[in-house]
Amino acid sequence: MSSLGASEQAPSRYLRSKGAAEAAVRALPHGEQPHPAVTVFRPSVIFGAHDSLTNRFAHLLRMSGGILPLARANARFAPISVLDVAEAFARALTAPASAGATYELCGPEVLTLEQIVRLTARSAHLPCHIFELPDLLARLQGVVMGLLPGKPFSLDNFRSLTVDSVCRENGCAALGIEPRPMLAELPLYLSPTRAQLRPDLHLPE
Repeated sequence: MSSLGASEQAPSRYLRSKGAAEAAVRALPHGEQPHPAVTVFRPSVIFGAHDSLTNRFAHLLRMSGGILPLARANARFAPISVLDVAEAFARALTAPASAGATYELCGPEVLTLEQIVRLTARSAHLPCHIFELPDLLARLQGVVMGLLPGKPFSLDNFRSLTVDSVCRENGCAALGIEPRPMLAELPLYLSPTRAQLRPDLHLPE
């Protein structure tokens, strides 16, 4: 399991560590050659019950009464369900062609970070008042919040947000997976009543 944007030249320690890990596992010896059977998955942000993405934003919105200063609000993602990521792993195990392959895993929608937060708030029935932070203040937010218990946001998170997390290749299609829309999944675990999504509920603008 790696991450979209993984590279040993990436701007954040997180993405650099993923890039270094990819290089390390591919270099594992297999006779006199690098190991040929390593399969790498590079998902965009992952959502699902008990995730550290939508649940974290829901928690912050509850604590703040819906007021959220947001860094890099226009950073782009293609959120993918944890169920689809697990399915990708399972299918790769029985697909000989997956040996040595790298699969970029994305959901069907490209959303900004602000849209993800607003969609989270709507699904959890929470107020949402977002204030977009300029990068200078966002860096300061990362330094301060990185000192708090649990590090709800850090300077390294800010650096990761400078790289859009969207797919260039459709790894889900290559594995025969039709990924779930985020819009259909969030209310199943964020809604206080777990009500089904109303047909008039659309993606936030």
